[in-house]
Amino acid sequence: MERLPFTVRRDVEDGHEVWVLEDAAARAAAWVVPDLGFNLYRLSVEPNDHEVAIIDPPPTLAELRQEPCGFGMPVLFPFPGRIPGCAFTFGGRTYRLTPRRQPAAGPEECLHGLVLDLPWQVTGHGVDPEEGAILVGRIESQAFPELAGQYPSAFRLEMIYRLRGWMLTAEARVQNVGNEDLPAGYGLHPYLHAPIDHETSVGGCVIEVPATRRWELVGAVPTGRLLPLEEDVAGGVSLEGRTFDEVYTGLLLTEGISRCLLSDTRARLATIVEADRSFRNWVVYTPPRPAVCLEPWTTIPNALNLAERGIDTGLDVLHPGESRTWTVRIRVKRI
Repeated sequence: MERLPFTVRRDVEDGHEVWVLEDAAARAAAWVVPDLGFNLYRLSVEPNDHEVAIIDPPPTLAELRQEPCGFGMPVLFPFPGRIPGCAFTFGGRTYRLTPRRQPAAGPEECLHGLVLDLPWQVTGHGVDPEEGAILVGRIESQAFPELAGQYPSAFRLEMIYRLRGWMLTAEARVQNVGNEDLPAGYGLHPYLHAPIDHETSVGGCVIEVPATRRWELVGAVPTGRLLPLEEDVAGGVSLEGRTFDEVYTGLLLTEGISRCLLSDTRARLATIVEADRSFRNWVVYTPPRPAVCLEPWTTIPNALNLAERGIDTGLDVLHPGESRTWTVRIRVKRI
């Protein structure tokens, strides 16, 4: 029997247990740190006999602990984005969230859900000739008493990462394991290195976002108004000299999939982020370093409060026992 090129191994980095998925034939690898939000904090390939970091990793895992949504690919659940004032109303009841840290200035706000800095359990791993290297993690809100009064119902969230060739699949499965309805929003926040090949420059980088509208934002929070696009982001715009912090919607689907592209024309490589039709928004954000975030979100920032105003935010509501599955793929190709 032919030996498979896939491996999944456990390692230690900066004092943290990490798991490494590898495809030796494709020269691709991904690193996951379970106790920091199950963050897939590094993804690399070797297109020209040198390693290229597709997902921009933290300098150290200590810095990821300090900034859990600042590097790698944070998991955003049960709400992506900001909730001003750390409070929302659902089902006639007001819930108050505990902020992770007191902001240095400005109003108190909570950001990117409840699970991105909590420890997850690794519940499975292995290799498969069709699916590649596989790692499964789970978090159950009932294991964290501090979450009990912050959200309407208990949940179980499972993430399955699969690496095969130059493609990473991230599949999320959430189940309402409580006795009340569960409002659910989900997103991923991949920091993609731009330029893709670190030996080139951002001047050759172009992004494409399959959108026809954008949400009006004030302080990074939607007002509830939809606006026309100011430029043809679906046709491609250069990253050179640009900063982005936008929430795009009105997505263009191809066979039920929406696709964002980061093309490095000088390196002749492209990173493609694909999301299933459950994702109604793409967030594009440029941090103050050579990277761009192309983020698929099912909802929008402050969706819990905006939905109470009757605005269609894409917020899902799971009845007790119900579940949902969301799938995102990140792949690299030559252009």
